[in-house]
Amino acid sequence: MERIVIEVADETAKKWRLASSKFKKVLSEQFAKDVDFVIEKYKDENFFSALDEIGERLAKRGLTEEIVNEILKSDD
Repeated sequence: MERIVIEVADETAKKWRLASSKFKKVLSEQFAKDVDFVIEKYKDENFFSALDEIGERLAKRGLTEEIVNEILKSDD
C-alpha cells in the first residue's frame, strides 16, 4: 500500500487526527475505491466533476458529512 497526501481544511485535519483507527481504515478503503472509479471515469474530464461524484458515492453508502462528524465526536 502506498501513502498519498491531500490538502484539507485545518479543522478536517484535526478531526482526522482524533478519529479512531477503525474509522480511518473504513474511510480510507471507501475513499480509495471511489477515487479509482471516478478517476477512470473522468480521466479526461473536469476534476471538480470527479470530486462531486466521489462525494455522491460516499453519501449513497451512508457516509454523509453529518455521520462523519458524529463518528469523529464519539470515543473509540
